[in-house]
Amino acid sequence: MMPLSNENVGIWFLPDNKNPINGTLKKSEEGEYYLILFNSFDGILDNNLPDYPVVQGVLSSGEEISLFDVLVIRTKFSLPGFPILECRVSYIYVGALYNSMKEIKISKAKISYKYLNYWINEKSITTIWIKETNEIITNYEMPKLKTFEFDNMNLKFNFKVKTTGDFYSNYELKQTGFIEFDFKEAAKVDDLLEEMNSFSDFLTLCYGELALKEQVLFYDSNSDEIEFIYDVTQAVKIKELSEKDMFIKFSFIAEDFQNCYMNWKQKRELLRPTISYFVEAHERVFHIPMSFLKIVQALEAFSRRNRCNESMSKEKFGELQERLTSCLAAEDDKQLVLGMLSNEPRLRKRLNDLFSEVNNIFNIPSKKRKSIINKIVNTRNYFTHFDNSLENKKMEPEEIIYISKYMKLVLRVILLKELDVSEELIEIRIKESKEFNDCKNNLELC
Repeated sequence: MMPLSNENVGIWFLPDNKNPINGTLKKSEEGEYYLILFNSFDGILDNNLPDYPVVQGVLSSGEEISLFDVLVIRTKFSLPGFPILECRVSYIYVGALYNSMKEIKISKAKISYKYLNYWINEKSITTIWIKETNEIITNYEMPKLKTFEFDNMNLKFNFKVKTTGDFYSNYELKQTGFIEFDFKEAAKVDDLLEEMNSFSDFLTLCYGELALKEQVLFYDSNSDEIEFIYDVTQAVKIKELSEKDMFIKFSFIAEDFQNCYMNWKQKRELLRPTISYFVEAHERVFHIPMSFLKIVQALEAFSRRNRCNESMSKEKFGELQERLTSCLAAEDDKQLVLGMLSNEPRLRKRLNDLFSEVNNIFNIPSKKRKSIINKIVNTRNYFTHFDNSLENKKMEPEEIIYISKYMKLVLRVILLKELDVSEELIEIRIKESKEFNDCKNNLELC
């Protein structure tokens, strides 16, 4: 299967209207795909911009392709002439003509990720230079297939290799690692998306940066190999990573990976709001104040769903409510007071509990932790409530950046502990982390 290029000329038609029109599927510099059609499917163009659940096509290469959730965002028309429609595309399936997502049944999927070889951390190539004979001996051994069984699928780490060169002056060997989902029963597209998103979020936690998918292939009920392209309207850029940048490599947790990822799958629903904020904090350029507020929200969400969410027992809180409202005659006054009372811990208490919980790893003095918490709370309240009285207490931009990095590290440690990753390993990786050492030096944490 040939990968899509930046411009893909083809003929396009609807499942219930096979009269083709010419058009080009284009990829923008940001990674978004747009379908440019040189006519409208019904021959009519008015002020109402249509959308098409499915558009099918055949590329000039002969490859069949199906586009889903196609929305017309711009039109051009001049007389005499024909209309030009620019459409945004959400889902792309290269290799088959599908009428609906419901008919797609997936037996197996392969997903390659950027920097996956660094995460798996198995060096496959060794080189020996023999100066006496002017020989360079290179040996390559493909890593062994790794298989982990779960209720609905077998998760595999697999590899492929490609060699190029003229063998006179150059030779290149490139290994690509990929994740394979071998489903025990035919899966739907939503099932595949759920598994991919789950593993991508897990890799983001391990990488310490956003784990970016490079290619998604799956096999349908006809055993056809299909390339699946989605999230095409959310292209992101990440910094270049090296093998040393990986926070938790697979090789570090290989013996416990089955249990670790099982915990992740079981707890993912409970952790979902926290994970969403955590991943979002890694996929966007840092913006003040929104990025800072998102990280605070992530810690709040974790505390709310996974730790004690009451400041006092229900009985004591009920007694407090009774004491404060018993002297009020009007029911409206009582309801007003009750509405102002909350038994949930304040942000300050939540942060103090979470920071204390992981401080055996960070070793930050209590006085310094208290100072950081005060700054976080004041800055959050300033940006959230626009309280002018806090203007002189809010952090400056540089301090916001480094304290946000510290909060991300705290959140990463908390999530890894939830997965039963060894605290000893976490502590070693934190102490070796450039990110933490930057925070320590700039915030004077020692």
